[in-house]
Amino acid sequence: MEIPLYSSYVYQAAPMDGTLKTMLERWAKDSNMQLSYSIQSDYTLYAPVAKINTTSIQQAVAELSVVYAQEGVTVSAAGNRILVQPSSSLSGTVSPAGDGNAK
Repeated sequence: MEIPLYSSYVYQAAPMDGTLKTMLERWAKDSNMQLSYSIQSDYTLYAPVAKINTTSIQQAVAELSVVYAQEGVTVSAAGNRILVQPSSSLSGTVSPAGDGNAK
């Protein structure tokens, strides 16, 4: 039986994580990345986070951004950094042309 000497890191929630920041701190440490956490709050891990199971940091952070969009949180990765920032828009449902003020 072949046993690989190196396996890719899998980005997923662990029972010990508990919160978004704790999970991202672990991901950053385990994958030799830096975490830039630029929001003032932490969040419990919602049930959909348990479904994240990927070797791609880009896919993992994209899925987290979808999960935490209603909280106004965006998670991304650039270079060797995981970035957590406030969403640029408070509401993704407002159409630029449909602000209701047209006469």
